[in-house]
Amino acid sequence: TCSQCGATLPGGADRCSYCGSAVRPARAESPRKVETPSPARPESPRPVESLPAGPNRQLPAQFGGLKRPKPRQPLEPPGCVLYFALIWTIFSVSFLFSGVWSYFRDTMNYNRLAAEGLPATALVTRLEVESGDDSDSYYVYYEFRAKIQGDPTRFQGVDEISGDYYVQLSVGQEIPIVYLPSDPNRSAVKAEFGPPSVFALVCPGGMGGVFTLIGLALLFSSITSLANVSHLRASGRPAQALIFDRWTDKDSDGDTTYCIAYVFEANLPDGRRITVTRAEQNRHAYERYQIGDSAPVRYLPEDPNICQLSIEKKGGLA
Repeated sequence: TCSQCGATLPGGADRCSYCGSAVRPARAESPRKVETPSPARPESPRPVESLPAGPNRQLPAQFGGLKRPKPRQPLEPPGCVLYFALIWTIFSVSFLFSGVWSYFRDTMNYNRLAAEGLPATALVTRLEVESGDDSDSYYVYYEFRAKIQGDPTRFQGVDEISGDYYVQLSVGQEIPIVYLPSDPNRSAVKAEFGPPSVFALVCPGGMGGVFTLIGLALLFSSITSLANVSHLRASGRPAQALIFDRWTDKDSDGDTTYCIAYVFEANLPDGRRITVTRAEQNRHAYERYQIGDSAPVRYLPEDPNICQLSIEKKGGLA
């Protein structure tokens, strides 16, 4: 193209055929150099302060070898557990004293009959067998006459006897008995008369004692838990815990339990700093956190093992 008149010229022309102006050849521009960005140098790894989001995050090296602690129930106000423990303990104590009192009552009756009892002949009126889970019990019902202020009076009695003696008896048969003259309602079959079996004390009394110990343990645990929760809320220190394990398990009834394990550093009153690991049965925390998450925790400085995840939820803290 002519720079003077703008006419289109054939390639290689020295002058414009329209206006006669000399044509200057266009200078070819050198291609621009395209700069290729140099690859970025890899940065040196830095200490892990926070973990990336996502379920496949990696734990810091210092926490990689932590063992799964035994899960515990989270600290919480006992509520109905406290009332259950109280009722259980009262029932167990009453069962214990009932067995002990029954044994001592039978012992006192035996001692009085042995010292003051009078012999008599009684008529068998009924025989009875009570079937139990472990064994059968045999009873004989009888009636006899005893003098009250000089007048003969009819009295009735019942006594538990052995199976061997039971098969020897029949209704209408006469058997020897012993009775207390000051109170003829207290009597016993003479052939089976003897001190009460210690088994009568060991069985109900022993069971009542075991149940009482269980109730006292539940009661103590509930009261301790209530005191720890109150102390934790009043004097506990906050910290950030790292979730390093979570799993599900089955309890004795076959129900699923949700467990979560965490680790945190606690400051002791003497200035030392220790690492605390703990596992809780806590479904709310299990559903909320993944391994590697950070969660708030509250602990007692004098005993950092008394701690609890502080998870906001409806109705308070989990």
